[in-house]
Amino acid sequence: MPRFVLLLGSNIDPLRFMPAAGKALALRFDVQSTSGTYVGPAIRSVHSSERAPDPEFHNQAMVIETSESLRETRARLRTIEAELDRVRTDDTHAPRTIDIDIVGALDATGNLVAPIDEGLFQHHFVALPVTEVARHSRVEGDDRSMLEIATALGPPPAGFRRLASSITERSE
Repeated sequence: MPRFVLLLGSNIDPLRFMPAAGKALALRFDVQSTSGTYVGPAIRSVHSSERAPDPEFHNQAMVIETSESLRETRARLRTIEAELDRVRTDDTHAPRTIDIDIVGALDATGNLVAPIDEGLFQHHFVALPVTEVARHSRVEGDDRSMLEIATALGPPPAGFRRLASSITERSE
């Protein structure tokens, strides 16, 4: 059965929407592992001084197993986002209640394969949580493990931190 690595993110009421997303995912998929929750500045806030900063993002990675195809899984994730009041706009960095992306699939040997957007791993908010759930996975087209990729990023930016517990496991 396919296993996918997901990245969850929220910067609109994350203490409400991240646990709700965790519950919705657990109802629809076999959640095999979950990373801790990382908090850091929104990308747009880091790159723009022309307006007030966006709220901080909470990010977390999960590995799910499903009998569904990539396309079916992606559609189901969009349904969960819609149930949790996600509004999509042309602004890919806009604040959101929840964002659930498929970072990649784990093959039979546990390596990360398509649909990988290699540019995502240039960000601590992706690389660190994914490393927690796929530490020794090699990345297709890169051949480094997630641990090597995360280590190569160097220290996280100011304000970036890992929470003591996973907020998707908190009750509402």
